[in-house]
Amino acid sequence: MKESSPDHHQMSFMAAGLMDQLNPKHPLLHLVRTIPAVPKATHKRIKDAVRRYCDVTAFSLRNQGAWIKAFADDIARTKENLIDIINAMLEILVKESIELPAFSTQERIAYSSRARANATYFRTITQTLSPRTVDTLAALLSTKTDSGITHWQVLKSEPKKTQRAWVGGIHCAYRMG
Repeated sequence: MKESSPDHHQMSFMAAGLMDQLNPKHPLLHLVRTIPAVPKATHKRIKDAVRRYCDVTAFSLRNQGAWIKAFADDIARTKENLIDIINAMLEILVKESIELPAFSTQERIAYSSRARANATYFRTITQTLSPRTVDTLAALLSTKTDSGITHWQVLKSEPKKTQRAWVGGIHCAYRMG
């Protein structure tokens, strides 16, 4: 390997950085000085060799995309948190010995799956509501109290006192019909 190759310069730079951080009497310093030259191989060949050695299949959206998206859709029905969906995808990919895709790819798949699951839930719920219930919910979300906040905000706020009078007041305020 020539002294002017990019690989040699990278190795020299890394070795110099390590040597600057190590104590001159450090027992591993001799290893830094004897780093062998990096063989001239493409990234693809190195990745293929690592995949063969680890017995891992390369991930691609073309090959595993439909399968992992269907799995994420299934998981998103029971888990709302993106991290939980991603963790489930990681577990199945590792179990199936498939190379882990970039985190951004996993995040996109999980986000889309969660959005589809939520849309299905919302559609299922809203299709069963009567027109009167829709009007009641709209009033709850849009009608404001004297203090300028919606009735929904009042309803979801923490109770100041859990006394019978307070509960009765809430019941009277929201009794519609």
